Amino acid sequence: MNPTHNPPVVDPAGPCRPDTDPTPADVLRGAASYLQSHGWHQHDLYTPNSGMPFPPACAIGAIYAAAIGHPTTSGEAADHPHLPVARNAIGVLADHLTNTGITPTIADPAGLAYADQHGAAHDTVTTWNDTPNQTAQHVIRQLRLAATGWDNQHRAGTP
Repeated sequence: MNPTHNPPVVDPAGPCRPDTDPTPADVLRGAASYLQSHGWHQHDLYTPNSGMPFPPACAIGAIYAAAIGHPTTSGEAADHPHLPVARNAIGVLADHLTNTGITPTIADPAGLAYADQHGAAHDTVTTWNDTPNQTAQHVIRQLRLAATGWDNQHRAGTP
């Protein structure tokens, strides 16, 4: 490419677009792409005060960015039509982590895992993401494996 040419604009959030209905698998793959492109972070949704439009993110921050189209929190995106898909994707990832024995389920006495961002699914993913010695490569791999698992379970028999 000639240095005077503008590079193509690529949506950093991955495959989710405002005019489509993404699946949890789409969001999880978009989150993996976000982390691969922009970096991974622990102990907060995004690297604080980075000044970057697409800062490094934790797994949940990357899921929100992939579903909504830019880094955000669930509170900031409360009215966005893809927020429920983001929350469901968090639940799918938490189930994958639990079902594969990577992390134990965190108790959810109120039964809010899929409906409330502060339910067991959210806590399971946050605890796993923030585990000492966790790596970006492992987080990205598990996001993709959870997406493939969702596809295998929900698209079986689809032509």
